[in-house]
Amino acid sequence: MPRTQQAGFTLIELIVVIVILGILAATALPRFIDVGTEARTASVNAVRGSLNAATSLVHSRWLIAPSSPVAMEGLNVAVDSAGFPTITGTQIESMAGISATDYKTIVAGTAGPNNPTPPAGSVAFVPVSVASSTKGATCYALYTAAVLTTTPVTPPVVTTVTTGC
Repeated sequence: MPRTQQAGFTLIELIVVIVILGILAATALPRFIDVGTEARTASVNAVRGSLNAATSLVHSRWLIAPSSPVAMEGLNVAVDSAGFPTITGTQIESMAGISATDYKTIVAGTAGPNNPTPPAGSVAFVPVSVASSTKGATCYALYTAAVLTTTPVTPPVVTTVTTGC
């Protein structure tokens, strides 16, 4: 009986190629899907929203009954003469529900290596996962207190930097 010439791959060759492609895909996939960056960016934006909401609530309560401190859910929030929250101790984190286990708080003048340097009257919130790393200086939310020397008073501003998250 005459032998026919083989045309194509053997089953073993096909399996080896599939395994090699699987290994290459498994090593390359994390570089294309960086879920950590998206999660940190979303978290920093959530902190911005939380700070804006808490500031608005404190100021609204102060407008109804002007007194300092303003009582908010068991927390006495110190306010300035325009009724906006001041930056003192851990009050700002408590007011906005920011956890110290999730965020490192950096007040003006206390920046460490690879962390943002908040200007006077500001406080930065850096995710603990990137604090003191090279990403820490470019992944944070910044709360800047109200400016009372302008007319009308400039309310607090919350900005985010997420270029390095």
